[in-house]
Amino acid sequence: FTADAEADDNQILGQFSNIILSHPDFKDYDLVIHDRKESEGQLLKLSDFKSDLLDGMIYLTPSEDHHEFLEMASKDFPIILLGQLAGAEEKVPCIDINNRKMGKQAVEHLIGLGRRNILMLIPEKLQHINCIQDRLQGYRDALTENGIQITDKYICPVRCLKENVTAFFEDLRYLEEVDAIFCANDDLAAFCIAPLKAMGRRIPEDVALIGFSDALICQHTHPTLSSVRRAAKNQAHAAIDLLLKILNKETPYEPGFQEIETELVIRESTVASNL
Repeated sequence: FTADAEADDNQILGQFSNIILSHPDFKDYDLVIHDRKESEGQLLKLSDFKSDLLDGMIYLTPSEDHHEFLEMASKDFPIILLGQLAGAEEKVPCIDINNRKMGKQAVEHLIGLGRRNILMLIPEKLQHINCIQDRLQGYRDALTENGIQITDKYICPVRCLKENVTAFFEDLRYLEEVDAIFCANDDLAAFCIAPLKAMGRRIPEDVALIGFSDALICQHTHPTLSSVRRAAKNQAHAAIDLLLKILNKETPYEPGFQEIETELVIRESTVASNL
């Protein structure tokens, strides 16, 4: 785990834990949080959970290198995956927004504003996570379908820290070409604002800026940030609803993908407040 990856996981864990505990039908169950640092030599085993006497599991933020939990899932030990992994929906129920579709919509919003030179920033330490790759593919889809050439130099992994984002823009030789930025998460988008302003680039007049997840920070930046709403509450409620139905024998335990509908939230960073 890196510091920024661990901070992201902790934020997600806290958010989803609070939502699950507030679910009105969860009162007959206890929530056990099993925090595990995945490593190459430490594979997940069913025995890791036997002492907790668990009825089922909601799995958050699995790494791309550890899929062994998929083999543990069964009707006797149901596992619901919050998120997506390649092939996971063939073995367990997966619940998530469609990151590829929403990434495409975010970029199409920028294209609809007349922007053509669209930079995509990806959090460097999270770039191999499936949802980030899906958002990148959505970026590619939008450009291709709108006849805009995909340019490798416009796809940039950046460490998700303020000083790293500032240094990235200071070293970016083609900043004057860029008229829009799509960030794969909101922290990156928020960190873009100060260096862009310092270099004389107005938001959104010169550079439109959009993030992903609609974190609370989006409402407190200047300008406020447009973003894709993650719909965490709906996602967590759907997961606990399904798990409880399975545990209560009201529905069978079956693999598949359940898409949580969400939306773009348009704020000042893509549409000036006086327009």
